[in-house]
Amino acid sequence: MRNHMVQLRHEKGSMLIEAIVAISVFMIGFGSVLTLNAQALHIVPQISKRLIASELAQEGVEIVRNHITTNAIRGNPFNFGLSDGSYSVFSDISEGPMVGVSCGATCPTALFLPSSGLGNYTTNSSGKPTPFRRVVVTNTTKPHEVQVNSIVTWDDSIPSMTGCAASRGNCINVEDHLFDWQ
Repeated sequence: MRNHMVQLRHEKGSMLIEAIVAISVFMIGFGSVLTLNAQALHIVPQISKRLIASELAQEGVEIVRNHITTNAIRGNPFNFGLSDGSYSVFSDISEGPMVGVSCGATCPTALFLPSSGLGNYTTNSSGKPTPFRRVVVTNTTKPHEVQVNSIVTWDDSIPSMTGCAASRGNCINVEDHLFDWQ
């Protein structure tokens, strides 16, 4: 009988240890899930800004491409109106795609036009301010080619004519080479 009582106490102690181990494993798993969820909530806004910036950068290249196509339609030299430098480019419903004046690092912040329903970004004063700044850098040193770099920065990073080096990672640089196809 005495052996039976010692065995019973031993079983009660081992059940307590098993319960503590099971609760510990559950808490570690639950804590990991909470940590991953918190990290995901922190990363989603960054991913969203990076996606918008990549679309704005691509749009910058497309606006320069449209400028070159318009030159071809009008019979102008393909790089007419483009020289080496950095430009503010924009597109909105009332004016269409436009290559603005040379602006360097002082290019204006892109403004969002929520009334258009198309996700239009512009630099005119009728939009809502965004954290994005776009500079399009053109290089026309080769005779039948225009190199275009569309650089978009956000969250107070200043765009540079040399790319994304000093932007703390808040930068997208899309490069394209456009050729005289006529």
